[in-house]
Amino acid sequence: AEKAEAEKAEAEKAEAEKAEAEEAEAEEEEAEKKAAFVDLWDRQAEGDEFGAIYEDDFADGYLSDRWRVKNPHPEFMSSDGHSVILMTKRSSLADDSVPNMLFLDRALPYERYAATLQLESEFSSGDTGRSKQYAGLMFYATPNDYLGLLISVDHQASFEKCGGSDCREAVNVVLQKVVNGASVIIGKPFWIAWQPPHSQASSTHFDVRLRIEKVGSYYTGLVTTDGEHWYEVGKVPFYGRELSPMIFTRSNSDYPYALIHLKHFLLKEIQAQ
Repeated sequence: AEKAEAEKAEAEKAEAEKAEAEEAEAEEEEAEKKAAFVDLWDRQAEGDEFGAIYEDDFADGYLSDRWRVKNPHPEFMSSDGHSVILMTKRSSLADDSVPNMLFLDRALPYERYAATLQLESEFSSGDTGRSKQYAGLMFYATPNDYLGLLISVDHQASFEKCGGSDCREAVNVVLQKVVNGASVIIGKPFWIAWQPPHSQASSTHFDVRLRIEKVGSYYTGLVTTDGEHWYEVGKVPFYGRELSPMIFTRSNSDYPYALIHLKHFLLKEIQAQ
């Protein structure tokens, strides 16, 4: 009886040690995954904040399962452990070739809502100084039908901040409406960053929040660099389309110059005045 009891205790000990080892191995594998910035497409959503339809701070640099990735290119998508990073690639919205287009899989209210995206970025002029980069927040239906609040780089742009001379590089935000493939820019651009003439800087860094508000049939694009003072870029009607919030970045160059750090996203209803 004592021998049987000892054998049983030894078996239980061995089983416990095996379970502990398996748990430690699983934890180590999970840590290795995070360190390697893999498995970006299949993470569980965090709980939504009260009053919001969906809120995401891209914690730990992972996408929640609320985001659907179209045209996945893992080589142009990574993480710094705190934010998801999108990198540019030569591509076009018109031919639907933009890599890593992030679509939010949530139903939108009918009448009033707003989507706000906070991002931090470095836009680089590259070796030639002529590479054009874009990033933005969209309400997207098809490659030929969308409304977007777009950040872009202009090289040698005339801008008062550069003392009457052309800036070496300037970054602005515009509201773009595309219907049946025809594009129109709404309102005036908001300049968010610039380099003076003859600057030796290789990139332009900025932190910005983009917001698109819908009230009835009208959509308003707004931008802020401090989180308090919002500038209205433009306002336009946009009718009868099934839209999805979408985040993207692209370039006219094959080299991934821009690094777009996604820091916070909020989709919420707007209270009636």
